[in-house]
Amino acid sequence: MSMEGYIEIKSQEELNQFLYETVTFHDGMLKEMQVINRGYVMKDKSMNMDHRFDSKILFQTQWEPIAFELVCIGINHLNITSSEEFTGSPSEGEFVDSPVQQIELSLDGDFVIQCEKLFYKITPKFHGNSEHFGSQVPSTNMVQATKLENIWRQCGNCSNAWEISLVFKIATCPSCNKITCLRNT
Repeated sequence: MSMEGYIEIKSQEELNQFLYETVTFHDGMLKEMQVINRGYVMKDKSMNMDHRFDSKILFQTQWEPIAFELVCIGINHLNITSSEEFTGSPSEGEFVDSPVQQIELSLDGDFVIQCEKLFYKITPKFHGNSEHFGSQVPSTNMVQATKLENIWRQCGNCSNAWEISLVFKIATCPSCNKITCLRNT
């Protein structure tokens, strides 16, 4: 399943354009951040070894587009040293050639993240002092879920059905542990 609504940054030019459109995060701040390890330990103590950090980050700025999300897949470096606002200088981004391609984003040197894939979505309604994120970070290998009755949804991978609030579009199937995305109904 695709990263519905998110735009992937695939080149240095697209990264530069994104930084330009977001005014290099000038007068902005990191509002919310979720980090998840895709590996996990099961109840029977067996371990899924799909270890990988992914993150969903909400930034708010005093400039248009006022709020936007980043989804960082395959994080290999993350540094946060301040909760202060970003001035936008020297905020920069670059594609780093290493054994695998990495995208590095550095905001005033206070926030630095390096990841394999980077996506963004403009979310102007996510301003203000509220919690905007649900419980799960989007993934490039999500499976589709179907809304059944009331708050029931069904996994498109294993057909398991479970109860979960419809507020959460993305959720982990409790049976097969796949990340599911509720299709638009």
